[in-house]
Amino acid sequence: MLLMKKPLKPHIALVFLPVLNQDDQPVKYDIYLMNTLPYVLEFSLNCCLYNKSVWVKNDVVGINETYYAGSLQHQSLNDRPDFILDLELWDSPLKYISTYRIIRKVRARSFHANIVDNAFHNREGIYYVLLDKLKTKPAASLRELQILKERKRLPANKQSEKSLPEKRAHFSNEIDLHIEKLIKPGNRPGNQHILDIQIRAFERYLNRAILLQIPIIYIIHGEGKGILRDHIHRILREDYPDFEFVNQYHHKYGFGATEIRLK
Repeated sequence: MLLMKKPLKPHIALVFLPVLNQDDQPVKYDIYLMNTLPYVLEFSLNCCLYNKSVWVKNDVVGINETYYAGSLQHQSLNDRPDFILDLELWDSPLKYISTYRIIRKVRARSFHANIVDNAFHNREGIYYVLLDKLKTKPAASLRELQILKERKRLPANKQSEKSLPEKRAHFSNEIDLHIEKLIKPGNRPGNQHILDIQIRAFERYLNRAILLQIPIIYIIHGEGKGILRDHIHRILREDYPDFEFVNQYHHKYGFGATEIRLK
């Protein structure tokens, strides 16, 4: 089988590393997001089978880092998997660059045409380049890109890049995760998707707060049965062990919010 060469130019890629059984046949693929661009990536990666989301990962990837995002069963290659990647690029020191949406369709018939012999950690894997030289078309549907478009309509002498203190000053230290606050009226999703939307909003907000170095934030999850609260606390314990958080009575939120100290 002819193997591809790993790209040399800076890029963003999805890498699928096979997990083999005792007969050396692939059972599943571990999926990594590889960043060799000179920018920090704030991302959301959505794995869909037959246009239905099966998992979403939100996080930040540094320069020349590779991030484990999830897995895909070998048999799921026949379920027309799509990977939707929303990106926000940040330069150092924390200068916002742009927003992109990339949709990569993975199909069984062409999957093995993307084999690279040294995809990651000297292992053979399937390699999909997602972004090279920032030529990918921006995602016009994202709110951040709309803001950039509005700024571009201003006269050149009125355009100015916000400094980090200005961005902090305009950043709210709280986010309300009640579903009616996150979606447009009349677009309420089914109950099975509500939690995914809330978790995705939480992780995007948390990553932005980290980038802007906000010391304390409040996640409004409500009291209720505590399902959303428990998911948020599990993510904090597993992925952000250095952060302190507490769900205690607050004069503004009652017991319906978690306070997170990022420093």
